[in-house]
Amino acid sequence: MIESCSVASATPGKAMDDWNDRLSGLYSGLVADIPEPAGFLGELAWSSAGPFRCVRARANVCQLSYTARPSRDEPAFLLKLQKSGRSVAEQIGSEARLGPGDLIVFDTEAPYRLTLLDASETLSVLLPKSELGNAGYGLERIVGQRLPASNPSVQLSADFARSIWAVCHAGKAGRLPKGSIEILGQLLRFCTTADAPHQDASRVNWADIEAHVLAHIEDPEFNIGKMSADMGLSARRLQQIFQERGSTPSRYILERRLQVARQRLSESGLRDRTIARISLDSGFGDITYFGRAFRARYGRTPQAFRKSLDT
Repeated sequence: MIESCSVASATPGKAMDDWNDRLSGLYSGLVADIPEPAGFLGELAWSSAGPFRCVRARANVCQLSYTARPSRDEPAFLLKLQKSGRSVAEQIGSEARLGPGDLIVFDTEAPYRLTLLDASETLSVLLPKSELGNAGYGLERIVGQRLPASNPSVQLSADFARSIWAVCHAGKAGRLPKGSIEILGQLLRFCTTADAPHQDASRVNWADIEAHVLAHIEDPEFNIGKMSADMGLSARRLQQIFQERGSTPSRYILERRLQVARQRLSESGLRDRTIARISLDSGFGDITYFGRAFRARYGRTPQAFRKSLDT
C-alpha cells in the first residue's frame, strides 16, 4: 500500500517544518535544510514490501543531513537512485556528484549528507543488513561512491529498485519472491570493479587487525574498504572475522574511536584542548555525531564527562 504526502498546500512558512516532520517519521535522524522555505515544494510517497522500505521523493533545492542513531534503528544500507535532477552526496569522507540514473549506497551507521542542486526526484530502498546475509559482505566498499548509470550492473540494480517500487504501487508487495533483498545486494556488489589484492586470511590474526585499526583511528575516512585494501583481505573475509567476534567493522571502529576520545578527555595534559579538537583527532568528522555517540556509549556528553573528572 502506497502512502503519500505533499507540502504544496502547507501554510506559508510551515513548509520546512512539515517536510521535516514527514522525513523524521520515515528515517529517524534525517533533517532537511531548505534555503528558500517560502517557495519550497516537496512530495513523498512510501511503502513497505517484505524487508524493503521504499520512498519516492520529489523536491526543490534542499540539503538532507542524516545523523546515525545505531542504538535505535537496525543497521542498514540505503540505496538511492537519482531519477531526475542533480545532487551531491557525502559520506565517510567521499563526495559524489549524481545525475539522472546514477546510484549511491549510504551506510545508516554513519552520518551522510545529500544536497539537491535543483528540482529532483529520487527513489530510496532501505536494505536491513540482517536481511542481506552473505550478499551484504563487501557493500562497504561502494558506500559513498557514485555508481554511474553507464555501468550495466548499475542499470540492472536501478531496474530492480524500480521493479520493487512498481510492485508496491500495484499493491502486490506480498508477491515479491523470497530472497529478493539478497538478489539486490548481489547486484550491487558488481557495481564496482575495484578489487584489492587478497592474501591468505590465515596469515592475518585478530591482533593484526586491532593494531591496524588503532594505527589509522585518527583518519576520519578510514573504513572497511581501506582496511581491506591495506591488509590484502577481501571485505567479505573481514566481515566474517568481525562477525565471529559478535561485531561489525564499522561498529568496532566506532568503539575504538570512542575509547580513544574518552582517554584523551581524561588526560590532564590535554585539558586545554577543545572537545571539538579531540573529536577530530579521534577520527570523528562530525562533532555532533561524536557527542551523540559518546553519550549513547558512556551515558553522558563529552562535556559532562570531562567536568565529572574535576569533582
